[in-house]
Amino acid sequence: MDFLRDHLIAIFIFVAIIVTVIRVLSRIRPNDPAKMQLLMGRQAISDSDFHSNYYPGTQQTLVTAARYLFANRARVPHKLLLPTDRLADFGIQDLGDFVMNGVKKTQQEKQLPALPVEKLQTLDDMIKLEVWMVENRSATVQTH
Repeated sequence: MDFLRDHLIAIFIFVAIIVTVIRVLSRIRPNDPAKMQLLMGRQAISDSDFHSNYYPGTQQTLVTAARYLFANRARVPHKLLLPTDRLADFGIQDLGDFVMNGVKKTQQEKQLPALPVEKLQTLDDMIKLEVWMVENRSATVQTH
């Protein structure tokens, strides 16, 4: 049990670092006006409201990190994104394909449980895959 607890702390620290880096990067890159057109008329949703409305059973840091990553790559404000937003619509499908290829390779090599999605197409898919990766992190560490 201590082994799992130690890794959960490391995962939490890793996610916190990623969120911090993404916040810094998001301030450096200006919003893309063409992509902002896709978000016209939307109201900003705080991280806590987004979490409680769409992913109450999931660790909030994971949900927020995925939202920040999507927003940073798409160059849009993360608080305007919804789970149904598609990577292709924002010109970042290549990111989803790259990540999915790497995860599939690892999943097959380590004989991990089935992936929750076949392809990363939406923000929701990103969140589901991130949760799967955290849940199966200990399996990949134990094989070393």
